[in-house]
Amino acid sequence: MPMTVPVCKTDEMKDGEMRYVELMGFDLLVIRLGDEWLGVDEMCTKDVGKLSTGVLDRQARTVKCPGDGSTFNLDTGEPVVGPATFPLQKYNVWAEGDEVLLEFVY
Repeated sequence: MPMTVPVCKTDEMKDGEMRYVELMGFDLLVIRLGDEWLGVDEMCTKDVGKLSTGVLDRQARTVKCPGDGSTFNLDTGEPVVGPATFPLQKYNVWAEGDEVLLEFVY
């Protein structure tokens, strides 16, 4: 069942910032790219590295795991560089007024 939840205020995140968000026991990553908002799982699917401490490539729209170097496409969640082979869950994230909202399915 999908639910929409606020994760932060728009002015709480800078352009290019990645933020860890815990929601109902799930670890999520919210990313701001200008006026665009993205959301994926926080943990690498290979070594459980925290992606919020990884490397964001704005141009390629990827995030690199700080542990094993796996790199994930932020638009699809798919790994583009291994060793990870399983994708991240992708979440719809958007700004409405001054709130950043995330659609969460549990």
